[in-house]
Amino acid sequence: MKSYKKHIAFISLVVLSFATRFIFLSTPPEVVFDEIYFGKFAAAYVIHEYYFDIHPPLAKMMIAGFASMMGIDRLDEIEGVFKEIGSGFDPKTFFALRFLPAFMGALIPIGAYLLLREIKASKRAAFLGSSLLLFDTAILGQSRFILTDSFFICFGVFAIFCYFRSRNNEKHKYIWLASSAALAGAAASVKYTAIAFLALILFMALIDSIKNFSFKKTILKFVILLIIPFIVYSGSIAIHFSLLKKSGPGDAYMSQEFQKTLEGNKVGEDIEPLGFWGKFSELTKAMYNYSAGITATHPYSSKWSEWPFGRRTAWYWTKTEGDNVANVYLIANPIIWWTASASVALAILMLLAALKIKWARKRVTLPLLFFTVGFIGNYLPFIGISRVAFLYHYLPPLLFASLITALLYDSFFEDKNIKETNHSFAGKLGFKSKKIAISYMTYVCLIAGLFFFLSPLVYGVSISKKTLKHYDPILKILD
Repeated sequence: MKSYKKHIAFISLVVLSFATRFIFLSTPPEVVFDEIYFGKFAAAYVIHEYYFDIHPPLAKMMIAGFASMMGIDRLDEIEGVFKEIGSGFDPKTFFALRFLPAFMGALIPIGAYLLLREIKASKRAAFLGSSLLLFDTAILGQSRFILTDSFFICFGVFAIFCYFRSRNNEKHKYIWLASSAALAGAAASVKYTAIAFLALILFMALIDSIKNFSFKKTILKFVILLIIPFIVYSGSIAIHFSLLKKSGPGDAYMSQEFQKTLEGNKVGEDIEPLGFWGKFSELTKAMYNYSAGITATHPYSSKWSEWPFGRRTAWYWTKTEGDNVANVYLIANPIIWWTASASVALAILMLLAALKIKWARKRVTLPLLFFTVGFIGNYLPFIGISRVAFLYHYLPPLLFASLITALLYDSFFEDKNIKETNHSFAGKLGFKSKKIAISYMTYVCLIAGLFFFLSPLVYGVSISKKTLKHYDPILKILD
């Protein structure tokens, strides 16, 4: 019983993570926003017809593979369903296709908690940081549909966790380091923007190597961190090619030499087919060039400067039946986003102040530096990207902002000398004072309360039009 009580915060986090991600998972049993693309991509792996997308294939293959494992044998029929938002299909099929994104989304707060504990953050700080991710409605929404963001964020946070574990576990150091590299490679095999996670790990490895330099160990470390991600990425491309062996709608994006490798192609006999590395190189270049060349606009697109404030909510889906209406929005939990943004600003000021001020230097830690670099590396590149972008592009920076918030809590409000056996109310919970304990719990209750208030707009459940009007003020603030 004592062991159970000791881990009750983590157990609660796990239960809530999975419960919030999986409840109403097949609702709505209709195509929502970008599911229109990813549903067709999943079907392509069953009918084996080549398609083209600007993102690497790992998550899409995982979604299709898992749905097949769950006994969904109608994937070849759904290509016709995913032609427009609002198209309906069997709820069981939607549940199967949405299962893995939801599962990965549930692991994100759990991974953040484990990461924070691995770097010796207090239990209070770890629960706070993971709660920001648990109760954010934007992360919830992006994890509940046939979308891929939850995959690379999950892979990314666990890649960083494994890297820190490799620093703390000398006996199994290289096993954890290889795991970190593999997960970072998996993240980049979902979306290229996830390369920022690998870049952060390489940065941390560089700092660690400078502090404790050993030529052989440094070379081995960087070989692992560079070679394994490439193997994972190229391996996912190889599986992608082996599954999409027939000519299909993606042919038009590829050269005749590439098309020659596909069954049923209409390329002339005199064209020589490409080998694997030729196809690999062409596909990688095509994905990058097409993404960079996108000029289309969207009514719910947003600017990078709006994201820290949670602005520009996206309307994913709607359905009206009589006096009731159901909606799915990509909407931020504003208290979380504003708190996290303030934390990042404070962290940057502290890091700059630490160069000259002793007080700031005492409060700055290497993890705080690393997470701030992680935030910057995931956020600043969007300043130079002209293509259409959405609020969900800020979710990786939000991960780091949440981790930073947790570390700042420890820096300002945690007292390592207080033991949880203290008989006072605050002491039993490990807090420095009663005021801090009450403030902490009030804040967590506020973000949880706002999460549940906004949840009907994320889950797509039907509510009355009169009730919907209660959301107008917050929708206006975040527009």
